[in-house]
Amino acid sequence: MSRSSFLFFSASIVVLFFLYFFYALGAASFDVSQSKRVFTITAGEGSSEIGDRLLSEHIIRSKTGFLFYGALSNSLRDLKPGDYQLESGISVPALMHLFVSGPPDAVLIVKEGETARDIDSKLSGLGIVEKSAFLAKAQYLEGFLFPDTYRISSKLS
Repeated sequence: MSRSSFLFFSASIVVLFFLYFFYALGAASFDVSQSKRVFTITAGEGSSEIGDRLLSEHIIRSKTGFLFYGALSNSLRDLKPGDYQLESGISVPALMHLFVSGPPDAVLIVKEGETARDIDSKLSGLGIVEKSAFLAKAQYLEGFLFPDTYRISSKLS
């Protein structure tokens, strides 16, 4: 093989690798009738398992691209457990940023005059507690629940 043929072959391989890598960073589109989807990362779940599930749910195009980008960005060990709202068409870099940042906090707005039953309904609607769980613990707080906006960390269990 001549030197120019070898250089052409090598350059072609490098170009194909980069084309595949940029293709893999793009998003697979899940069902277009769903503009958003909830994706859950459980505590102790590894990046390879997360990549498998993202691929099987048609959120990413390539598990290899997901893992390779995560390794390049040094973020595979920083993926936070939690529930994530994913938009159709989200890219691998955007996913990685979201998973490293962690799930967003829930916002609870308590208005003047709301009862413990009202607050229980809001908390269960946000998925923070099961229905009536707050009510069972907070009945004695009736009249002491102050109107305000509360941010509830997704890191609480």
